[in-house]
Amino acid sequence: MLIVLMSRTPVPGYTKTRLQTHLSGEKCAQLHEAFIKDMIFMLRGSGLETALAFTPASGERIMASITGKSLPLFPQQGEYLGERMQSCVQWGCDKGFAKIGLIGTDMPDIQPSYLKKADELLDRYDVVIGPTLDGGYCFIGMKRVIPEVFGNLSWGKGSVLEQTVAILEELELSWTLLPKLRDIDVWEDLVDLRDSLANRANFLEFYPIHTSEYLMSLKDLS
Repeated sequence: MLIVLMSRTPVPGYTKTRLQTHLSGEKCAQLHEAFIKDMIFMLRGSGLETALAFTPASGERIMASITGKSLPLFPQQGEYLGERMQSCVQWGCDKGFAKIGLIGTDMPDIQPSYLKKADELLDRYDVVIGPTLDGGYCFIGMKRVIPEVFGNLSWGKGSVLEQTVAILEELELSWTLLPKLRDIDVWEDLVDLRDSLANRANFLEFYPIHTSEYLMSLKDLS
């Protein structure tokens, strides 16, 4: 399976803006960069093929400096999120991959076993989805482009998972869900992540060191 890591370019004012209730734009960008580094490190250890799709297209130099050109980079195509997601699946299909999974950068503590399980399940299902606690999803995997899944959904809202499942049912495609994960959107999520990492440090197969170190540097994280 090819994993396409979808990411905004970590520049102040463009990324993790919902955290600007407590952090400056610069700190939000630095946090996002830590997320990206940890996600890439985790994906390298998973044994799965990986590419990074970034937006905007002008961010290639920044993303290349973060990744060290250690994996394929390509710009996301499309106006809205669904279009960009569909373009990423199409990119993987065009490269000859039989299974493509899309994931964002908001789960720096995700484990390789989670994605390996998704890879296994795609041998039996048409679509595999990793739901989030807020009603959306953080991962979707499939074996071909399914345009309807990327259409006029309530992207960024709590009903997007429900809408996606309804579409799959209407198309009579088989699907299954992975365990729910928490993605980092707001300040409370970040505090929970800090506490969770401290409590699980000795029990994780992969530890997001860049994120952990950056959270430790935020003296006002409470």
